[in-house]
Amino acid sequence: MPLSANTLKFIFCSFMLLLLLSACQVATTHLPEEFQNDNSALPAIAGMQTTIDDIAGSGGNLGRLAALQKQIETRGLAPYLSSQHIDWYGLQKNLIIEIPGKSSQIIYFVAHYDKTDANPLTFVSLMLNGFLDTLISPIFLSDGALDNATGVSVLLELAQQRSRLENYYTYRFLFVGSEETGLRGSRVHVARLADAEKASIQFAINVDTVGVKGAENCITDGVSDPQLSYQAIAAAKKLGYTLESDPSPTYSTSDYLPFQELSFASDFAYGLQLNFVGGILPQRSWFADPGSVPVLNFSSCGIMQSSADFITSFLLPFGQLHSFRDSAELVDLGELYELYLILDGMLGRIEKDGVNKDPFYRIVKHDGISSIQPVSAN
Repeated sequence: MPLSANTLKFIFCSFMLLLLLSACQVATTHLPEEFQNDNSALPAIAGMQTTIDDIAGSGGNLGRLAALQKQIETRGLAPYLSSQHIDWYGLQKNLIIEIPGKSSQIIYFVAHYDKTDANPLTFVSLMLNGFLDTLISPIFLSDGALDNATGVSVLLELAQQRSRLENYYTYRFLFVGSEETGLRGSRVHVARLADAEKASIQFAINVDTVGVKGAENCITDGVSDPQLSYQAIAAAKKLGYTLESDPSPTYSTSDYLPFQELSFASDFAYGLQLNFVGGILPQRSWFADPGSVPVLNFSSCGIMQSSADFITSFLLPFGQLHSFRDSAELVDLGELYELYLILDGMLGRIEKDGVNKDPFYRIVKHDGISSIQPVSAN
């Protein structure tokens, strides 16, 4: 039965309204007064501010990808940059910055750059593994500033800092696409790693939705390795900061998951869980050898904890994330700078141990999941 003229008119008007609202949505971050004359902090904070404003103001996800690549090149990191096509369902790519060290042992940092919105078209695209994303992401109401231009900005600043140093470890900064359509970028990346590469990964740190005004940054309990959590908390205390922990959200996950556990069975389950019927469509990430590395996840405390916020974020554009409420105006640059310093301090300790050939941990496996134990543990 053909659609009536009134139905077509309603669809057209709804589309135009979304387009109009998305064009009016872009905001910018605010530089706190206490940092405006702080010469030691200002370069890093200004760098993160520029990254967030550029990515959040770049429209759809392909625009965000282009803005991120421009930021990488502007910072002089192009010689360390490579890209990786994700799969046949979309045009997004993974961007990888690899800072070489004296050792072939790799420490991963991961953040996704794509955004999403809660509307019926997004739900349809999700079930098609993000196939419609190129068309619909430019009209999303969300700026994608909190989720996850914040995480990208922290890691890009950290990558620039590591590029200026002589490092013991090799640092791989993975900026993934298609996270919002089933962790597709990270799943594919891990699946494509050779066995020797997987064996050289010491651990992976994921940063997703941090620096939210009115909320502290937190380590995610239940998924974060206890020893890595201890190292992060110790680095925070040394700087005079408090780093809290937050329970793992019941209804959401992030790009730490494929690092923590990946095999054909687990990836197939992830597809069904995240993409519903889309999970039975052919996936590049199915072809993965089993593997696991310890992970550490950072997010703002309380993000996506309640089922009510999950429902509104997923089905209607009124949640704290995935809606017009995800705006650059809600970014706390001071909190982002704290997290940057914590990560930098944590790496300072790990680098020192590596140079002295005195690692503070060893990797063990239990039920297929890798974790870290102190070298003194029995």
